Amino acid sequence: MNGGNLNGVLAPVLEPLFHQVKDGVNPSELLGALAELYPQMNADDLQERLARIMFVATVWGASA
Repeated sequence: MNGGNLNGVLAPVLEPLFHQVKDGVNPSELLGALAELYPQMNADDLQERLARIMFVATVWGASA
């Protein structure tokens, strides 16, 4: 799967999380949302994904 297809698949799933980060939602609430999306991941993996989502949302917000 190329990057364009992957983005097309993941964007609808992750976009609500990006909006929550931009709206200032508590990181622990985002971790809970990620846990629902990725139930098989351990907490460290979820925290890493949360950090990445927060970074992307910050960059996305700065470019808007």
